[in-house]
Amino acid sequence: LNATLLNSAWLLAATALGSLLITRELDLLVTAAVLLILPFAFYLESRARLTKIRWVENGLILALFFGSLARFIFLKSTFLIVVAEFLTGFMLLKLCFKKERADILQIIALSFFLLLSTSTLALDFTFTVSFALYVIVASWTLSLYTLARSPESAGFETRARVRQTLYRNCRVTLGLTLFFAVGIFVFFPRLSIAVFQGAFLGPAHKSGYTETINLAKAGRIQEDPAVMLRVELKSGRRPGYLYLRGSSLSRFDGKTWTVNPQKRSELVKDAYRSRLLKAQKVTKNRF
Repeated sequence: LNATLLNSAWLLAATALGSLLITRELDLLVTAAVLLILPFAFYLESRARLTKIRWVENGLILALFFGSLARFIFLKSTFLIVVAEFLTGFMLLKLCFKKERADILQIIALSFFLLLSTSTLALDFTFTVSFALYVIVASWTLSLYTLARSPESAGFETRARVRQTLYRNCRVTLGLTLFFAVGIFVFFPRLSIAVFQGAFLGPAHKSGYTETINLAKAGRIQEDPAVMLRVELKSGRRPGYLYLRGSSLSRFDGKTWTVNPQKRSELVKDAYRSRLLKAQKVTKNRF
C-alpha cells in the first residue's frame, strides 16, 4: 500500500477514536485500551512488523460481536455504549493486523460509524470540532484511496483528474457525514426517541408517574408538564371526603421495582373496602 494512504488511514482512525473518547462515556478499561493499543500498533506498523492472519482476525471480531451482544441481552448494558465499545474494539482489531486495500476501506467505514456513535453520546457543541476535523481527514483519505491504484491499472493522473476526484470525495464525505451526524446529534437525543433513551442521553428521565423504577440508571430529570391526574369535585360534596390512593411497587429483582400483579388486585380490594368503611362512618355520623 501507498505509505501516504496508510498514514492517512491511521490519522482517520485516531480522529474517530479520539472524538469518541472525549465524550467520556466509554468504560475506563476501553479508554485505557485505546490509549495503549493505538500508539503501540502504529509503532509496529511503522516498523513493518504487523502480520496478516485472516482467521485469527475474523475469529476475534466474531468473539467481540457475540460478547457485546451478550452484554446487551444478559447484563442489560446501555445500547449506545455497547455499540460504541464494539465499534472501538473492531477498529482496534483492524489496526493491529497488516492492512490490505480492502482493510483500508473498512477502516474508513468504521471511522464513519464511530463518528455517528459520537454524535449520539456527545451532549455539547464540542462535537463540532471533532466533526470538522473528521471531514477534512476523511476527505483527504478517500481521495488518496481513489488515486492510489494498483501498479497494473495505475495511469498518468492529470491535475484536472486529481482536482475532480478531490471535489467529488469532499462533497460525498461532507454530505453523508453532515446528514447522518446532524440528524442523530440534534433530533434523536433531544426528542428522546424511545430506542435512544438511557442513562447517557439526558434528559431521558422525566418527572411523573411510572410503574417501573430502575435504580441502576442515573441522569438528569427533565420536568414534564403533562397532566398525570385530573380530579373533579361534584357540587355539594366537601373536599374533606376526598380520598386518593396510588399504586405500590412491591416487586424488586435486584435492579428494578415493578408492580406485582397480585398485589395490584389486593390494593384494589383494600381501596374498595376502605371506601365502604368511610361511607358507613359518614352514614352513621349523619344519622
